[in-house]
Amino acid sequence: MSTKRLQRVKVSATGVERGGGRVKQCVNLVRLRGALTPMTPIPSAEDDSNGGKPSGGSETYERRTAVYAPVRLVARVAGRMQRQTSAFTPSEGDPGRRQGMGDKDVASLSDMLGTAYCGLVAEAAENGMMLQPVACGYRLIGADGSVLYESGVGFVGAREGAQLCGVFCPGLTRRSPTDFTIADFAMEAEAYALEAEIPAYGADSGVAEVEIYVGEQLHPVDPDGLSEVRIDGAEGNNPTVRLALPGATTALTPNLRSLTSKAMMLSGCGMGWMRVAARIKAGEARVVRVGDAARGDVAVSRRLSDRVAVQAEEAAKHTLTAEERLLSAVGTPCGFRAERCVRSGDTAVMSGITTVRFEGVSPLEMVVAGEGDDLIELRARVTGRDGAEVVREAVMRGDFSTIARSVVVGYPSGDMSELHIEAVCGGVSKHFDAMLVPSADMSRSLHVTAGLAAAAPERIEEVRGEGERGEDGREHEEKEHMDDSEERGSGAARGRERRVGNALVAVAGDRIAACLLGAGVEVADMALADRSRTTWDSSRCHLYATASDGIYGVSVDMASERIAATSLSGVRVTGSLIPAREGYYAATGSGVVAIAGGCVKAIGGGRWMSARIDPSSGLPLMTDVSGRSFLVDDDGTEYMADPARQGEAEWRAGVELEEGERVCGAELRLRASSFDGVVEIAAGGRRRMQTVSRWRIRGPIRGVLRLKGVVCPSRPYVELRLKGRVSADMRLRSATVDVVAGGGKCV
Repeated sequence: MSTKRLQRVKVSATGVERGGGRVKQCVNLVRLRGALTPMTPIPSAEDDSNGGKPSGGSETYERRTAVYAPVRLVARVAGRMQRQTSAFTPSEGDPGRRQGMGDKDVASLSDMLGTAYCGLVAEAAENGMMLQPVACGYRLIGADGSVLYESGVGFVGAREGAQLCGVFCPGLTRRSPTDFTIADFAMEAEAYALEAEIPAYGADSGVAEVEIYVGEQLHPVDPDGLSEVRIDGAEGNNPTVRLALPGATTALTPNLRSLTSKAMMLSGCGMGWMRVAARIKAGEARVVRVGDAARGDVAVSRRLSDRVAVQAEEAAKHTLTAEERLLSAVGTPCGFRAERCVRSGDTAVMSGITTVRFEGVSPLEMVVAGEGDDLIELRARVTGRDGAEVVREAVMRGDFSTIARSVVVGYPSGDMSELHIEAVCGGVSKHFDAMLVPSADMSRSLHVTAGLAAAAPERIEEVRGEGERGEDGREHEEKEHMDDSEERGSGAARGRERRVGNALVAVAGDRIAACLLGAGVEVADMALADRSRTTWDSSRCHLYATASDGIYGVSVDMASERIAATSLSGVRVTGSLIPAREGYYAATGSGVVAIAGGCVKAIGGGRWMSARIDPSSGLPLMTDVSGRSFLVDDDGTEYMADPARQGEAEWRAGVELEEGERVCGAELRLRASSFDGVVEIAAGGRRRMQTVSRWRIRGPIRGVLRLKGVVCPSRPYVELRLKGRVSADMRLRSATVDVVAGGGKCV
């Protein structure tokens, strides 16, 4: 089972009539993806003749879906567990051998260490805890039992990834060159409990139940391996021994490569291989402990020993400190909003789907940039939807010509309505707006934000009476430049300038990188380049920022903790950046520019008299010399900017499959103010095709049309077809076909 590479397929498209009745030919990208979970049954002949609609299916209806706040799965320290090993005396020591003992004795020692390790694992599982990282995820279930949302697979546990994979150094007693004893020692590890932080799901959300899925622990131990043993100084009077669990190390050095590769493999398999660990009724927000997080997971055991008592007394006294933070979070912290959801039996077609990101999932880390050695106090106030406020404060002193972390604000995901930052510098209070833009892939935890909104140079007035003296008994001598009027007069106000510069800041974990911009430069909007999904963008820029003095391309290197901002253009943008297929559009005072790959180019010229951004479609709206308006796609295709104008459209794409492969889903990225037609999937040979799934769709389509639950037999050739009467502003960007191999199914 494998994932197929991306393939480019030429597609013939009969487009909408445009002036003169011309037919547009276009090329689209058809992408093939793989999945590794069981396949649904092939539909019956009756279902196939019914256009893919299951027999006895419910009537077609429309409903609106809710925005789902994410569930957080975290691992918390619950105490320490300990297992005491026995002293070990080899039957025949041999200092000349590589391990100081024979292979038979090494195997016996491996059994003893493996038994102790398995005892710890078994005891943790029986108490609903875990020692090693565990794979987990969650699903949101509706009242009708349907899956509303499924998270990705993530891993929680110790930050270093595994425990008990290092080297043990017990005592060694030697009575003769071939007679020695390895002393007993305690094998200790921290036990973690899996907790689910469930947000409040109201009745209008449609969420009735939360299912928590848990997989196996990722053990760094090879049950079929032998322990690593090294006796140093065997010929001297003070020999030492170094031990490692079977397979946990290579040459007594930590080796977690197999653990990492396994985690990467499992994360791409969906949740079909995991078991349901908990079902939680939706309702009020609460924290629930998943009691059987690792129960039954003792795959590394060769044999299990007696129970290992958890140090309950120590666990009872244990309180979490700041260092024992939430160790990990799982799942993609996003929900989705569908403008329209059409159901026919078990088939759901959702259109206009947009991803909703919750900035509150991760703590918001604010930074401040300035000049001088002054006291700066910052307060962050978060206003929830219920009107409640949470205030966090931090006071710092230092050289703020560099970037320093100042305030860390955590707030419930999905409940943030307003965020205000107040900076008090030299007794003068300023309010700033914070901007937080999470990355497209939240697993990287890369946040790029403007540190402080634009702050012009300010004069802080200090009023001192004539002859006023400081603590040292001498009169204060002002070194700042003052105008003549300030130097004259008793008790005159003396001023000094302080520049609080604006900054572009990147935060990844505990690292911060920043780039100070010029004084008075205001960052108006930011957009991540990788959202355009082009290597051209991401290889040159991570972020685009529009400021009062032009457009910046920002690249972030967290390894060296540096962020670089390069001025791409001095053109001033008048609105927000609008995503395009490659890069972004931006409106300027004189027209529209396209930003992609670190380049800025103007759109228009020639026969176009004017250009602006159409608010409904997000495309450049061009007006020619005759006054007619056209929407121009980023590939140069022109569309009449008249949604009322309609025409017939027919489109199809063919894909050749390998033996045993099946199509189980499809996705069309298109926009149309009006659509009345069908989408079909047909399978067979090139000369004889048979329709296996058909969807009847009416209404506007904005963005993405996902076709799920497709059941299709294995055939060498599959076609995706679209036919109907559509509005003149229809544009088809790309098509995606989900392909599985063998007995797999799409998730």
